[in-house]
Amino acid sequence: MTADAEALAAGTPPLIEGRAAVAEFFDGSASAALPVLVDGHPGAAWFHLGMARVAVDFRVEAGQVVSITFRADPDVLEGVVRRSGADPRPDSS
Repeated sequence: MTADAEALAAGTPPLIEGRAAVAEFFDGSASAALPVLVDGHPGAAWFHLGMARVAVDFRVEAGQVVSITFRADPDVLEGVVRRSGADPRPDSS
């Protein structure tokens, strides 16, 4: 698990390796993340006051998550779309 510069500045750990360490990190905190699309593919994000603050970008190969990147770059967060199931929610604006 890695993070972009903005996520690091927000307090995300720089590197977490191994299944057990990643699972421990997400234990409890994952319940606060909402399903989103990040750059058009499934991910998760933590929101504050209705705005995505940190996106969790999963890279999947052969049906398994092979890497996780925390992204807080404003350009990335601007494109985060909340979703319900596999479909994005309709734009409420």
